[in-house]
Amino acid sequence: RIHDAEKALEAFAQDRELNLIRAKLLLSMHEVVRGKALLETLGDSRHDSRLQDLQLDLYLQQGDYQNALAMLDNRLTEAPQWSDIALYAHLLHKFGASALADQFYQAAQARLSVKQIKDYAWLELQRGIIDLENEQYPAARIHFALANQIYPGHWLIEEHLAETLALLGDSTEAKPIVTGK
Repeated sequence: RIHDAEKALEAFAQDRELNLIRAKLLLSMHEVVRGKALLETLGDSRHDSRLQDLQLDLYLQQGDYQNALAMLDNRLTEAPQWSDIALYAHLLHKFGASALADQFYQAAQARLSVKQIKDYAWLELQRGIIDLENEQYPAARIHFALANQIYPGHWLIEEHLAETLALLGDSTEAKPIVTGK
C-alpha cells in the first residue's frame, strides 16, 4: 500500500505540497536516504515550520542529536509549541537529565488546551516513564494512574501502570489490568 501511495504522489512530482507529504511519508517509514533527498529539493527550512519538522525528524533518525538540539533551541526561543518542548524534554531524559526533562514536560502540559486532553495523558505517561526508569515507583504510579484516568484503556498506559503496580508489590491491582478481568 505504501508503494501505491508513493506512486500516486510521484505522478505530481512538481507539486511542492504533495512532495512535503511524500517526504513525511518516507521519513515516517524510516526511508531516511530517500526522505533526505526529497527534503533537500524542497528548499530552505528557516521560514517553513513544516520543513523544520521534517528536518528535525531527519536529524533524530540519523542520530544527529547536536543539530536536533540546536534546532529545538532555536524553536524554543522563537515560538515554542508544546510538542517542541516535549521533544526537548525527551532528549534531555535520553541524555540523563531526568529532573530537568520532567520540568520541561510540565511546561509542555501548561501549554495545552482542554481540547488536548489526550496529549496531556501522553505527557503524564512520559513523566511516569521517567520516574519508573529512576525507580521512583510511587511517583510513577501517580503519573500512570492520572494518564489512565484521562485516557482509560490505552494499552501503553495500562502496561506501564501494571508494571509499576507489580514493582510496588500490588499484584492484586496489577493483575486485572494485565488480564483484562
